[in-house]
Amino acid sequence: MDPWRGALLLLLAAAPARAGCPSECECRASGLHPAVDCSALQFTALPPGLPADTSHLRLGFNNIRILRNGSLTTAPNVARLWLNDNGMEIIEPGAFNYLSSLSWLDLENNKITSLHPDTFVNLTHLFKMILSGNPLVVPENSVFLRSEYLQILDMANCGLEEIPSKAFTELRSLMTLRLGNNSLRAVTINVSSLSHLDLHKNSIGPTTNRLQISAPRLLKLDLSSCLFATISPDFLGSFPLMEYFDISDNIIDFLNPDVFNALSNLLKLNLTNNLIYTLPANIIDQNRKLEAIDLSNNPLVIGRTSILTTCSARIIMMKRCRFRDITSTSLNGLSNATELHLSDNKLQTISKSVFTSVPLLVSLYLDGNKISQIEVDAFEDLTQLTFLDLSRNSLQLPEDGPFLRSSSLGALRLDACGLEALPAAALRALPALRSLSLAGNDLAFVSDAALRAAPALRALHVARNRWRCDCALRQLWFWCAGADEAASGPGQGPEREVAAGAGAGARRAARCPDAEETACDLPRRRRFTALAHLTCRDNSEEELDDDVEWVGAAAGIGGGTRAPPDRLSA
Repeated sequence: MDPWRGALLLLLAAAPARAGCPSECECRASGLHPAVDCSALQFTALPPGLPADTSHLRLGFNNIRILRNGSLTTAPNVARLWLNDNGMEIIEPGAFNYLSSLSWLDLENNKITSLHPDTFVNLTHLFKMILSGNPLVVPENSVFLRSEYLQILDMANCGLEEIPSKAFTELRSLMTLRLGNNSLRAVTINVSSLSHLDLHKNSIGPTTNRLQISAPRLLKLDLSSCLFATISPDFLGSFPLMEYFDISDNIIDFLNPDVFNALSNLLKLNLTNNLIYTLPANIIDQNRKLEAIDLSNNPLVIGRTSILTTCSARIIMMKRCRFRDITSTSLNGLSNATELHLSDNKLQTISKSVFTSVPLLVSLYLDGNKISQIEVDAFEDLTQLTFLDLSRNSLQLPEDGPFLRSSSLGALRLDACGLEALPAAALRALPALRSLSLAGNDLAFVSDAALRAAPALRALHVARNRWRCDCALRQLWFWCAGADEAASGPGQGPEREVAAGAGAGARRAARCPDAEETACDLPRRRRFTALAHLTCRDNSEEELDDDVEWVGAAAGIGGGTRAPPDRLSA
């Protein structure tokens, strides 16, 4: 016998055989993590016959009401354990003692009211535990749990009303604590390792007086939807390393000018959906690392002075703030902005001087306003601007001149603007434009001349228009099929795309081949489906294929009308 073959047989004989799978469960032995799924099978205890090497064990949605000591000994190698949605009421203190590899435990949506503090103390690999959705009662004068290793604890939606001072003091490695969507009115936390605290949707406000948090390493704090009317500078002074602060969805109408001064490392600030009318102009002067600020959905009063005197943020969001007008000085303090969101306000006109104070803008969102007039040079000085969204405005395009002038603009969105036509010269002053979206307008056709006015244009989005399904669309067909004028011959120019779907699947764009001659054909069997592509064909053919693809209707094309002739010449 070949000695190598003999050695292999010996190894196979010595290797322990993997036990079978419980008949009702699904077992997957391949990969690094052998998994067993016994979910929703009405088990009242662990099923017998679990493979000893099971790593991931799903027992959710069963009826395991009591987890007794020793009941998990049949699965000693489990690293991830799901026991959610079992109606579980009792966990005996030693139930997990034999799971030395357990790192991830889900006990969500049970009926657990209390846990012995030492239930998880021997689990040296326990990293994350989910207790959300249990009617937990945290003891007043003793620790809730002990663990040297637990890093993530989720206790959201547990009906908690108060967190006593000793509750988490013995969770010495805890980094993330989620207490959102409870009924908390007072919180006292003393965890030096904590970096992320989520308290959203509680009733802690109106002031921060009932928050006592000792967490010097805290990086992220979520106090959204907590009924706060004000935030104390002294409270935030305890978190010098803070990078992310969310105070959205509260009832704040006034902010102390010094409130954020201590947050020198702040990167993101969310003030969305409060009652803020005015901001102290220097409120974020000291936050020189700030990257993004969201002031959306506040009734901000914007006058002839700048909103902020100094703002280092690159991303600024002021959506739904009821702005009716922006003057030349309104944005003076936002000179570092590269992305500005002014969507869903009430702006009516845009003059050239408005954006001169934000010269670094790359992306500008003006969608959902009431803009009808834009000065042709309004964005000319924004030499970095590559994306502009003007969708959902009542735009009026000039009949005989360029709509906008920009040497850098690469993508323009004009969706749902009520456009009935795209004038031939509208895009003439946009030499870098590569993508144009005209979805949701009232266009019957788009002329070849209007599209060729933007020589770099390669992608056109035209879903949800009132296309006239006849040879008027031949113009669009010609543009899609045509090679670039600089190309040496047919088929040498960059490909153009016409997309007319609304979703990831339907939005696939077809690349039209070059063709010297194009026919304008309608099939005998019309298929008015969402416009997915245009097909070009050679006009020199004597016989026309009945199944030649036509431009389908995205909405309102030919519905209920008499069938057109088989062939329309143009």
